[in-house]
Amino acid sequence: MQDHQLDYIEFPLFIKYDIIRASRWRPFVQLGAYYGLLTSANKSLEVSGSDAASGAASPFENESVIIGAEDLFIQSSAGLAGGIGLNYDVANVRIVFDITYRYGLHNITNTETRFSENQLSGIGDALDNIKMQNISASFGVLFPLRYVTKNSKSFDAIN
Repeated sequence: MQDHQLDYIEFPLFIKYDIIRASRWRPFVQLGAYYGLLTSANKSLEVSGSDAASGAASPFENESVIIGAEDLFIQSSAGLAGGIGLNYDVANVRIVFDITYRYGLHNITNTETRFSENQLSGIGDALDNIKMQNISASFGVLFPLRYVTKNSKSFDAIN
């Protein structure tokens, strides 16, 4: 069994279009792209099998191996994204819910260091080519700053 944990800082750029504008409930679609920087990567590997070298099959299990795997992946990820969502305006606050699909454009495996980790190479493990694909859902509450600055007495006192 293999498990990869990759952490990225993402910089998305979306174009959002409100389908209905005259209502408090405003559905939207969004299209765009993203660029991500790898901040950490870990790999967990568990090996088990059957050894038939002695003439009788005897099962074996090794403890799981967990290693830092930053060198096994390139430092960036880029791709396209598209999604749908819903805005709901309540007084001066906007509640937002969206679902977005992200499609990676390139292989994130570092092909130059694929066999460099001795702990993994010794047990016959090497990374395949990997492209990122995921679905994310987000919920947010937006507070427009224009209302805070217009109605704030401390802001008026400074000016």
